[in-house]
Amino acid sequence: MAVLAAVALVLAAVAVIGRGSGVAAGTPTTYPTVAPSIVRPTAVFLGGSFTTGAGASSPSTSWPSVISTNRGWREVNVATTGPTIFSTTKNCGTQCPDVPTFVAGAVKESPDIVVVGSQVDDKADLPSVEVALIAALKALRAALPEAYIVVVGPAQLPAVPTDRLLVLDRAVQIAASAANATYAGLLSPSPLASDATLTTDRSAPNDAGQAAIAVRIAKALS
Repeated sequence: MAVLAAVALVLAAVAVIGRGSGVAAGTPTTYPTVAPSIVRPTAVFLGGSFTTGAGASSPSTSWPSVISTNRGWREVNVATTGPTIFSTTKNCGTQCPDVPTFVAGAVKESPDIVVVGSQVDDKADLPSVEVALIAALKALRAALPEAYIVVVGPAQLPAVPTDRLLVLDRAVQIAASAANATYAGLLSPSPLASDATLTTDRSAPNDAGQAAIAVRIAKALS
């Protein structure tokens, strides 16, 4: 009898605890689920005003941002407003960084992807541009051996390639190959062939032009 009384007391206590917690006896305990964090690959964009998205109505509609959003990249745009490293000193004064500074701007972000943009300003001194381009991309590759490097060729406004611009584009292709990088061309045909893709003064790609550039570059990516 004493044993039966003790069992009865235990069962009564369990029933009281179940009522007090609002959970029926025997109901399994559930725990909140925690969604895994998504680590997005980091993409660093280097270049001049073209790579900053000049002509876009907002940073989010620039071609680097459009590509980054579409591909799930974390965008880090360190492009400068003006000519690029590949221009000669006489064209950009002190705006153009030297090769170590150029490479350091990318390396400090530990990027998975590096996108290097060239632009029309770079055509002033083609021999110097080609030498600087190859040196910079090789240094970039040496510093980031595992990174996916994309080199974007120049675009012309309005979109009719000149002989010099074609030579520059070819130099970009050669430099990209030398650094084991992917070349993304914006000529033949140009994504900016229509006035609908340009700003009212026809000096830069508008939002439609930025989107068209992003589509063209995306086709070159693996």
